[in-house]
Amino acid sequence: MRLPVTLPVRRSRALALTLLAAHGFAAAGIAPIDLPLAGKLLLWAAVAASLVRTLTRQSAVGLTLGADGRVALIRTDGSSVECAVEPATTVFPWLIVLCARHSEATETLTLPIDALGSQGHRKMRLWLKWRAAASETA
Repeated sequence: MRLPVTLPVRRSRALALTLLAAHGFAAAGIAPIDLPLAGKLLLWAAVAASLVRTLTRQSAVGLTLGADGRVALIRTDGSSVECAVEPATTVFPWLIVLCARHSEATETLTLPIDALGSQGHRKMRLWLKWRAAASETA
């Protein structure tokens, strides 16, 4: 694989459905609670606000995987920020949880296969495996 490689990040339908189901279960769990109706409405509003915030937020529209083991997050406005990959990054065959640290904060991106496409997901897993092997030998 020739580096750097830029991978587009799309909204994940699978992740959206999972989040919708989780928020639905949370909302359903409020119904049997012994609270006044106003309290339940307030909790349901909080769950709905969390769902809207979660589904509408997209911090990166692309990733550039560098030969130096760093990743650049490409923002929705076209700017990019160079990041170091944290050891807490987790890789599964169907999901990557990327923890990226930059000067301002640490960001976590949840990347199922449909967010990167099957080839992009494979390249990302391969790059992360290469990074881990390179850091072990260093």
